[in-house]
Amino acid sequence: MLAVAVAAGVIAVVDGAPQVTLDDGATVTADESYLRESILMSQAKTVKGYERLMPTFQGLVNEEGVAALIEYIKSMQAAGNRVASAQ
Repeated sequence: MLAVAVAAGVIAVVDGAPQVTLDDGATVTADESYLRESILMSQAKTVKGYERLMPTFQGLVNEEGVAALIEYIKSMQAAGNRVASAQ
């Protein structure tokens, strides 16, 4: 359940675009560092057009859990690319 909640809040950031525009107009790379920050401190940076709805998971998920969530998100991205290229 936690993985689904975190992935739902972050996957739009990485789906199809490694560079994302934030609500303040800045552009950042949606890499593992960005994903980690988004999971642990979800209010730190918000993608333009999205509301700040995702709760923070700092103190609730250990390092192993964060790494697993990042790998899960990356696998979803890879699966999406495979589906898109097959069409």
